[in-house]
Amino acid sequence: MPVANTETTELAQERRIGDRIADGVRHAAHLSHEARLVTSMAKDAGEEGVHAAKRAMRRIRRHSVEALEDFTEDAAHYVKRQPFRAVGIAVGAGLLVGAVVGWIGVRLAQRQSCNS
Repeated sequence: MPVANTETTELAQERRIGDRIADGVRHAAHLSHEARLVTSMAKDAGEEGVHAAKRAMRRIRRHSVEALEDFTEDAAHYVKRQPFRAVGIAVGAGLLVGAVVGWIGVRLAQRQSCNS
């Protein structure tokens, strides 16, 4: 009897080990499936974010174009109604931009002469 009992115990242990291995394989397959689902969800979320960004950029571009058209129409209307004032503003802005560019040029030339 002790021999049969030992064989039975070894057989039961082998079954338990086999069951543990099968459980481990099933668990690994489940984790693999879950990983694929998470990857798919992340990919979908990324694609959705890209589409949302594209829609936002189209909306911004459309609004910017409309605002620029409005500004252009308003400027043309202002120039037609007050041409001398518009010319004065343009001359003043040109002088201001020229002075700033000249000042920056002088500063850069001084910096380069000091480094040489």
